[in-house]
Amino acid sequence: MIKHLKILQILLLAFTLVQTSFHKEIYGSTIKTQTNKDSLIVKSGKLEVSFIIKGKKKGKKTEQIKSYIRSLKYGQKEFINQNNPIYIRSFGSPLRDGKPVITRKAVKKLGHSYTVKVKEKKDYVEVIYSEEPRKAWPLSTQIGWIVKKGEPGIYYYVTLHHSKEMEDVKISQHRMSIRLTPDIFQKAYIEKDRIYDIIPDKMFENSKQIMDATYLLANGRAVTKYEWSTRKEDQRFYGFSGRDTGIWHHFPSMEYINAGPNKQSNTEHHTYPGLIILNVMTSAHYGSTTPVFTGEFSKMYGPFFLHLTDKKDFKKNLAVAEAKQKKLEKEWPFKWFKHPYYKDERGTVTGRVIVNHRTADNALILLTTEKASNMTGTMDHGQKYMYWARTKKDGSFRIDKIVPDDYYLHCTYTNSFEDYKMGPIKIRANKNLNLKTLKFQDKRKGKLIWQIGIPDRDSTEFAGAGNNRFRPFLGRLRLKDRYNGDNPIFTVGKSDYKEDFYFIQPLQLVTLQDYINLVLDIPGADHSAFTNVPSRKIVFNMDKVQKGKYTFTLGLASQCGPDIIIRINHKIIGEYHSNFRGNAEYRSGSYGRPFVLYFEFDSEILKQGKNLLQIDHKEGWKLLKTPKNEKRVVNKYFMYGKKPRIWNSIIYDALKLEYDVRSVKKK
Repeated sequence: MIKHLKILQILLLAFTLVQTSFHKEIYGSTIKTQTNKDSLIVKSGKLEVSFIIKGKKKGKKTEQIKSYIRSLKYGQKEFINQNNPIYIRSFGSPLRDGKPVITRKAVKKLGHSYTVKVKEKKDYVEVIYSEEPRKAWPLSTQIGWIVKKGEPGIYYYVTLHHSKEMEDVKISQHRMSIRLTPDIFQKAYIEKDRIYDIIPDKMFENSKQIMDATYLLANGRAVTKYEWSTRKEDQRFYGFSGRDTGIWHHFPSMEYINAGPNKQSNTEHHTYPGLIILNVMTSAHYGSTTPVFTGEFSKMYGPFFLHLTDKKDFKKNLAVAEAKQKKLEKEWPFKWFKHPYYKDERGTVTGRVIVNHRTADNALILLTTEKASNMTGTMDHGQKYMYWARTKKDGSFRIDKIVPDDYYLHCTYTNSFEDYKMGPIKIRANKNLNLKTLKFQDKRKGKLIWQIGIPDRDSTEFAGAGNNRFRPFLGRLRLKDRYNGDNPIFTVGKSDYKEDFYFIQPLQLVTLQDYINLVLDIPGADHSAFTNVPSRKIVFNMDKVQKGKYTFTLGLASQCGPDIIIRINHKIIGEYHSNFRGNAEYRSGSYGRPFVLYFEFDSEILKQGKNLLQIDHKEGWKLLKTPKNEKRVVNKYFMYGKKPRIWNSIIYDALKLEYDVRSVKKK
């Protein structure tokens, strides 16, 4: 009996060891490498990555390395497209005395080539692609890929280093692109309430391009990559999933992004030629500007994690991705990762915010190393790192895992047109800076007469701007369809801004079909439709007009080359012109670069009873004259917005009228 028990124990132990070994092999307890002619193949459990380490030979010459990964497999299934699958797109303008050294055309054609170094550590294999600075790109670049034991995916990071001897450089765009195997994914995940069905590649076969990365399918549906953009404040991870396949891009931290929490950019899309995952690290989209690297400077982007899953349905794959995101956020900054530009010792700041003598719930707190006059100005930042958080119900906030440095604090609060700021403050490693209670007060212009909308730097409360902070494609061309004509007259106290106040005021009063007919040069297209100009009219009643000064405040959520004029009772109270083009209007955003305008006027303009405030584009629309049947010219202007006036518009945030009681006393 004892012998039998011992034999049984030995068998159980052997079975346990086999099971443990099998479990570890699945999740990658060992890493194996193999070198072929021009590739390094790294295997860890189900994961197999083929890195390009040598350029292909063409005769006596060897091509430069332009991509990094040739194959990315998990459980024998290929995840990436074999045609230029993974690549970085970085370009910018070298500057001398603030002026570009090379032409914009040359900037766009900038290519990259790399040398490769492989590091085999105890727990991971790291493949580093390096590029030396040159005249057209005066930055040293590193792209590192890490296959780590026990991980169902691959980490990667990007570094930029600028030497003080090199020309300054303004980065125009800096992004990683990952093209995926076609037809193995059915769902796209952007955020919890933004989950979409993927359009099969076949449906694009007879599609027609009607704008940049925007296609009209044969069934009449318009598809654009801009619909899947995100606000970076809320970004955590996104990806695609199939019946037994998932690929997810995880962001343990968003500290690297230019323009901070108010930044918007693309995530992934399914427009032609197939699915692609993007990591837009720097761009000027949606009203931000890009940083200028000057002097001795280095920056780390990442590490990020490209996560592969193989559960049997979308919900299970998503659950695994959600759990992984939480784990990555908890482990950040990674103690196992070592790099001269990576700081793993961080600091913390805490405090409490009071605005207008009230607890500021859900206020946005932002830390940036660069100085700005207001929160809008921080959309020009991004040379270093930025950190943010929302206040809790009691007004308290906590921001941790901050790279030690001197920071300025900015605060925005819903229902307040003003921004608040303080600093600089010093964040030290392993220390908590308690700012205690921060008290801010609005600089109001007087007694409130009326207000339309909510000043929150967004337009989502207005008609047509929904869809979770992003409006439907080309919302600027849906005004006429919505109201069967121009904007309805908005009457203060009677009209509902959620239904009767359209979020955008475009330059042309046309329908989406008018636009499509013109772009595709459909016979009979009505070009004259583009001569119609919408007007915004607001009626308000004054029981009594008190003598003195009044101020009309116009909060804009975005602007694209506006040239507007504001009248009350047909008398001009102000004009506004700007060449700034945030292009949120063009890229399906409900906000871009916010701005607040103040127009002071005398009480003599107002009258007892009914008053009319009117906002118009100053010169209206001048018909773009193009040769008949010249489709190329029409496309150039309308599809890509090359003609500045095509997309001129403003997106509303909020409007209000105030009376300055003190103005009478001054007299």
